[in-house]
Amino acid sequence: MNKTNMLRSLFSVMLLLTTTVASTAGAFEVGNDVPAGNNPSSVAKGDFNGDQKRDLAVANYASKTISVLLGDGSGNFGSPTKFSVGSNPRLVRSADLNADGKTDLIVANYGSSNLSVLLGAGNGTFKAAINYPTGATPYSFVLSDFNSDKILDVAVANYSTNTVSLLQGKADGSFLPPAALAVGSQPSSLVDGDFNKDGKMDLAVSNYGGSVTILLGNGAGKILKKTNLIVGLGPYSITAKDFNRDNNLDLAVTKYRGSSIAILLGKGDGNFFPERQLAAGAYPWPIESADFDGDGALDIATTNFSNATLSVLRGKGDGNFFPREIYPVGNGPASIAVGNFDADQRPDLAVANHYDGSISLLFGENTATPPVTPPPATQPPPTTTPPPSTEVAAIEQSVYQKINDYRASRGLPTLTLNSTISEQARIHSQNMASGKVAFSHIGFETRIQTLAQTISFNSAAENVAANWGSSDPAATAVSGWLNSSGHLANIAGNYRLTGIGVAKSSSGQVYFTQIFLN
Repeated sequence: MNKTNMLRSLFSVMLLLTTTVASTAGAFEVGNDVPAGNNPSSVAKGDFNGDQKRDLAVANYASKTISVLLGDGSGNFGSPTKFSVGSNPRLVRSADLNADGKTDLIVANYGSSNLSVLLGAGNGTFKAAINYPTGATPYSFVLSDFNSDKILDVAVANYSTNTVSLLQGKADGSFLPPAALAVGSQPSSLVDGDFNKDGKMDLAVSNYGGSVTILLGNGAGKILKKTNLIVGLGPYSITAKDFNRDNNLDLAVTKYRGSSIAILLGKGDGNFFPERQLAAGAYPWPIESADFDGDGALDIATTNFSNATLSVLRGKGDGNFFPREIYPVGNGPASIAVGNFDADQRPDLAVANHYDGSISLLFGENTATPPVTPPPATQPPPTTTPPPSTEVAAIEQSVYQKINDYRASRGLPTLTLNSTISEQARIHSQNMASGKVAFSHIGFETRIQTLAQTISFNSAAENVAANWGSSDPAATAVSGWLNSSGHLANIAGNYRLTGIGVAKSSSGQVYFTQIFLN
């Protein structure tokens, strides 16, 4: 966070109301990208060399290889080592397939219609791949024990044949020939779970053609019941978690053509309530879920394939979610792995970028609300001389003028000052100045909901600042914002309306809130 002339701290947050891209400070800190391979399509975590530190495996779609990147436990990864697999490796997963205490890899090869199994040596290397046939064009798979023999089996989604292949596992890490199950059109992802609470593993399959297939298992590798749920607009990736904490598994499905996520709450008997939709940004691709911010409620992460962004929707614990937070990643983000890569006990993310040949790393901040940076040690004591007695209205007008001056210098249209928006901004600044709320974006969603009652808009953003001891508080605040990439993105964003509110605390600190609408 930038600090300018005794600025306490600066934050930038944006709320997405429809599909406009936004940025936010939130649950993750964006790290550096690391090279991976040719057109990575999938990333998986695991401890491949037995050092208790998380490593990465990446499927390189264009090169018939996977890359293994060994981690050092502090969020850094070594150069990729490549191992040969089948044609167009689409998905990679890690597991101990032969129960020897060493992590193995299994890869779905879309082009050669088979699975590659690479048994781990426990030192970061792997034996040559052994291939097992699947149905045509395997797109995704899940490892689970479907026949209750305590050995991992694999269920494979075959995109072009509208089937799922079930391959029963053997104790040595090999697999029996596949048995095909009919599902919906263009199965693209699947997840295991006990959806009817009978102690036997079931499957849920997202079919890109417009449905989700529920396959209830009998515990012996067979299907007792199949149900198709209509989920339109390109259901692509699926995960199963208990989002509303009722002890029933729920489903979350990205809808690639619908720019949304469908939430289907489970009834506990293998049936699900009608879907609820969450705005997810353009072309949501993979989906993962974990408690990213440490508040005890499950959150959701997905990538926006065409926008080089990752969206995080923080859960409320009742099956509802806050508006998404957005983080930059590489081009064509195609897969997410969740793991603790820097040994701080907080979930981190690794994102495979298909077009960049890289992995983007995002490190968990473990903050249950939009973060509030404490004042620096140099904060002046309350008895220090307050800022000059410039009228609050004049400071607000100065901020407005400086923001538009900057936009004009970049050839951007002038923002129109709106009194209704300014009123909401002013209330927040007054609440911060009085100590009613912390210096933060607390209440942002409420402010936006209030404005939506009288103003029509698609997206919203907010910058806040606080400073002390400046002869020109407006200039200090605006300068700090312009030197912060997140705040600058709001200032230079595609907005048409703004509101500015300023308030002074009893000790003379000046608080600023600027809201942007489009």
